[in-house]
Amino acid sequence: MAYVSTSRALAVLEFLVHAPREFFPPDRILIPIEIPDELVAEPARVPRDWKTAQRHARALGDGWIHAGTSLALLVPSAVLTKENNVLITPAHSEFPRIRVHRPETDFLSDAERHGNARPSVSSTNELR
Repeated sequence: MAYVSTSRALAVLEFLVHAPREFFPPDRILIPIEIPDELVAEPARVPRDWKTAQRHARALGDGWIHAGTSLALLVPSAVLTKENNVLITPAHSEFPRIRVHRPETDFLSDAERHGNARPSVSSTNELR
């Protein structure tokens, strides 16, 4: 299972929120990809309590994987609930249709790239 974000900003935020603090490599890269829209499924219904009842979210994902009906599944971000991440199953026959672009190294400020600054993330109950 591959886990990607629908924007560069969300990808960086997801990394900052979920990666251990000591795991922030100076040579980090971002790899843009394109997935044809027809290969991305949207769940018919996302359980309201998906953030707190992990078993519901896991059951949704497990059902999607076992059905094998699509290459990718659009899911809400737990960090920014109005944004989306995408789950990709590399074993799917349509996986070769993903277009992988050149890795990017210039997506952070100079200070952050040279290790002089460490982006920090604070959590809030609601972002406005």
